[in-house]
Amino acid sequence: MCFWHAAGKQLTLLASLKYARQSISSVHITNLNVPKTYVLDRSTYDPLIMDCQYEIKARECGFVLKWYFNKKLIYQWIPSRTPVGMNQFKNELQTNYSMSDSINYKYRALVIRNPKLNHSGEYMCSVQTYDSFDRRMARFQIVVPEKTLLLHYENDGESDNMLLIKCSVFMIYPEPNLLLM
Repeated sequence: MCFWHAAGKQLTLLASLKYARQSISSVHITNLNVPKTYVLDRSTYDPLIMDCQYEIKARECGFVLKWYFNKKLIYQWIPSRTPVGMNQFKNELQTNYSMSDSINYKYRALVIRNPKLNHSGEYMCSVQTYDSFDRRMARFQIVVPEKTLLLHYENDGESDNMLLIKCSVFMIYPEPNLLLM
């Protein structure tokens, strides 16, 4: 690697190398399938599946797939090894869920067995080899519908043109914003 003494020239050289590397990238993500929302049903718990679809050239070596939650590593898979859940997701992932029979695509999906409120956030899939890398991010929101909705209204009593309306919802997430028009 060559370093130039003039700061402006060094930045130009590094930027040119980075651009050249990206244009010949041998591994790249073609689709990140992360739902925008997931409705949490209190009676059943379906697993949440996020899929990272990518293409990898046959000559590539050292492939690693990683999933991040809010910039923290939570899942890693190297094709010659068993997938591993990490940090707060260590015991919440189904690491043996297979998306494909192909060795380089088999465990690419992130599967959360029982999604919870604290799983809302930013998810990122990263794929890399010894020679190239790619990553994509998506926001995800858990939604819990209200368990109870109460609507109460009454007249002011002093004037007929004043109405008091009270709307209450319980056990809902995220907290709603009310807009009167």
